[in-house]
Amino acid sequence: MTQRKLLLFALLIIPFACEKTITEPEKQINGNSGWLVDTAKMTGTSVIDVFPLVTEPIYTPAGEAPDKLLSDRAVVFMINETVFIYPFWMLGVEVVNDQVGDTHFSVTYCPKTRTTYVVDRELEGKIHTFRASGLLYQDNLVYYDLETGSFWSQMLFKSIKGAHSGLEPEYINSFETTYGLAKEFFPEAIVFTDYVGRAVNKPVPGSGTKSSPASNNMVLGLPHHKIKPGFLQVVNFSNLGEGGIIETGNIIIVYSKPLHYINAFVSIPGVEFEFQNDFPSILTDNEGNTWDAFGHAISGPREGERLNGTVSYLALWWAWEGIFKDFDFIGQ
Repeated sequence: MTQRKLLLFALLIIPFACEKTITEPEKQINGNSGWLVDTAKMTGTSVIDVFPLVTEPIYTPAGEAPDKLLSDRAVVFMINETVFIYPFWMLGVEVVNDQVGDTHFSVTYCPKTRTTYVVDRELEGKIHTFRASGLLYQDNLVYYDLETGSFWSQMLFKSIKGAHSGLEPEYINSFETTYGLAKEFFPEAIVFTDYVGRAVNKPVPGSGTKSSPASNNMVLGLPHHKIKPGFLQVVNFSNLGEGGIIETGNIIIVYSKPLHYINAFVSIPGVEFEFQNDFPSILTDNEGNTWDAFGHAISGPREGERLNGTVSYLALWWAWEGIFKDFDFIGQ
């Protein structure tokens, strides 16, 4: 058997072997037993594998990617100098797994709360594969890993049941803008346009309609910027000016309303940042550095350095209210 055939055979059998590690009882919502959340606030009674298991996404160069739904939202991120664009009209699958070099990552998306972010799939030294579970907590995505059967709440940003209960994945910095602007400003990027294993003539779930048009009526939450349990700092995008910086503790939040862009970084002690309205350049500082939308210093004495991102993501306001109880509105 050729090496290529062996690889294809392995790819076909591995997902099924992994799924067998999750027994039917583990798929049940059985009262509050073992769950870190109130199961009365969950919908669904069992995991139904109606969502594709996506482990081989297919990409198209930005210049060749479809020119459709350009005003729709997209999540953009960079790993190992490769820029990825995931348009929301392709994210009906809700979870996508991939790898670049030594970085194994997943893109998660909830169409109800309109929340997306990117995480590292390496947990406690082992690579995990994620899949949408068919369950929701407070109408937000719950996904699970095939290796341990642990369930993960997207907006709580942690496992809520299983061997990894309470564990938080490692966040990979990303931001949202429109699909059209992403293609315009990052022509070297690759766009998620399909995946291996999709049935012939079967559309990607959610790809046939306009799933999430870009809007400023979103709220950015910083769940790791906590002062006490259940406390969340939030930024209402619709109440912001055209562009600028918000500082809160050691966090700087940079935004541009015309570009539907907002991102949060950990500041550098002693460095004073200013908003730069020259996208994808977004910041300058008192040391003479210029920083881009990914947090990279693209010129100046710190050229080549990167600002650390902090866990932050957008959601509709009602979604934040359903999960967190104590809020501090900043930047209003």
